Amino acid sequence: MQTARRLYLYLLSGIGLGVLVTGVGLLLTTLLEAIGLDGGSVLSGEQATRERLTLATAMSGVSLPVWLIHWFVAQRGVRPGRPEADVERSSAVRGLYFALVLGGLLLAAFLSLSSLIEGTVLGIAGEATFNTPASEVGLVVAAGAAWLYHLGVRLGDWRHGPITDAGAWLPRAYLYGATFIGLMVMLFGLADLFVLVARLVANSRDDTIVGAGGLWWAFPLASGVARVLVGGATWLGHAWYARRLWSDRGHRGSIERPARLRFAFYVAVLVVSAAAAIGFLGQVGRLLIGVALGVPEASGSGGLPGDVLAALLAAVLFVASWMVHSFELSRAAAEPAAAELIPRPDRLISYPTALVGLAVGAVGAARLIGLVVDLVLGGGQVLAGAESSDRAFADFAPFAILGIGIWMWHWSGIMRTAAADPTIEAASTVRRAALLVTLAVSILAGVASLGVILYRLFGTLFGLDAPASVASELSVPVGVLIVTVAIAAYHGQLLRRDGALRAAEEEVAPAAPSGMRPEIGLTLVGPAGVEPGTLVGVADGLRAQLPDGFDLRDERQMS
Repeated sequence: MQTARRLYLYLLSGIGLGVLVTGVGLLLTTLLEAIGLDGGSVLSGEQATRERLTLATAMSGVSLPVWLIHWFVAQRGVRPGRPEADVERSSAVRGLYFALVLGGLLLAAFLSLSSLIEGTVLGIAGEATFNTPASEVGLVVAAGAAWLYHLGVRLGDWRHGPITDAGAWLPRAYLYGATFIGLMVMLFGLADLFVLVARLVANSRDDTIVGAGGLWWAFPLASGVARVLVGGATWLGHAWYARRLWSDRGHRGSIERPARLRFAFYVAVLVVSAAAAIGFLGQVGRLLIGVALGVPEASGSGGLPGDVLAALLAAVLFVASWMVHSFELSRAAAEPAAAELIPRPDRLISYPTALVGLAVGAVGAARLIGLVVDLVLGGGQVLAGAESSDRAFADFAPFAILGIGIWMWHWSGIMRTAAADPTIEAASTVRRAALLVTLAVSILAGVASLGVILYRLFGTLFGLDAPASVASELSVPVGVLIVTVAIAAYHGQLLRRDGALRAAEEEVAPAAPSGMRPEIGLTLVGPAGVEPGTLVGVADGLRAQLPDGFDLRDERQMS
């Protein structure tokens, strides 16, 4: 019953808030245009202003009481002194509401502010823009004010005591999601600015971009600056707030420091940074090999010097991101609260990075094997769009070399660790997950490629129209099949060996008496003068982070 009531209250509050923010944004837009900030909008004019004012007033007038009434009732349930206030603050519905509202409002402000900055940069460059400053500023102010209000409410919830379970981790997902997105937007914006600067230095115009008066660089500049500024502000703000949580010495910090989402954020950044770095370095190799083989670049290229310099700078940027976040992950795992949760942080660094290298290397190797098959059997690259063998080699050889090299670098360290203590490494959840994911993806890719091969072979036997070159059409599937079979066989063998080691360890380990659960005694000690309620809050926070089947017992309640 309480869950249904919460769903109703927070759903109506969210809908009312969304309509209210839109209406207030339109009102602010009308006001700003009235004072001359219309920017030459095609919707300006007295009639358009009247219509927008009417719509904004109606939306605000209807949504404001809906939001106020339902939000007042929802907030009344978490007031200090209410009998179920702690349960309400930790409810999954309230946590989901804050995660969605904070994320939605941030996205609206993010997009509007990006458009505003793009329009400003284009205006400075003398380029035409479709952005209307009044509408962007209006929505930024309305969404930003609502976001700040809900952030304040959320902080108030934490001041009244610990929040556990879904009420804690759902808004935490917003925090790390926003940090990750802001960081990635900023990094890729910087990479695009590097491309632009390198081409300007090398005097290499990009013919695919049309700009008035020869200002082809105006749109890339505006887009890159907007993403760097807005993405950087989003990342810095949320990262700063997250660090404050980690350094908190109260119940909030004790809950946040060992949070799994914190380490999932680091892993996600490592994966994207490694993939981007390999991609840009592969682009450098592609350009250099193409020049060595005399393969012309596609139209729109900014010229070899500019493209190589841009790709190198972008690769350095993402390599730096990978190094910084791998260091941060290791440092976070060394904290006392997280040391038991993440006993071997190097696994969270090596396995994801190795998998990225393996994926890129497998794609490149499969294409090269397919190229060899096609050349040996005399095909004509029908399936690949009649591209030349030199072009195919230049496009995929760098990625095969880089990907396999990255995989071998990290996998050699993994294998050394496994050789030093095979039983402990075989019991690692990270290792098992990495092997299973690799095995599953390789099997699926192999089955798909085998299906293509059988389809063509059976089609030929049953008299279907054959392509001009069967070898060309089957070269890529054959290459994929060879690579995936090799990957599946190797990782399947590792899984079997790890399973045998775990089984042997379980046979040796003494079994607990039937009906009894193993346990160890722990004593929670606080600083001098701490209130008993604070110790209870810290214990509740630790209990919320335990895996399924584990528990922390309060001996006072059992005596």
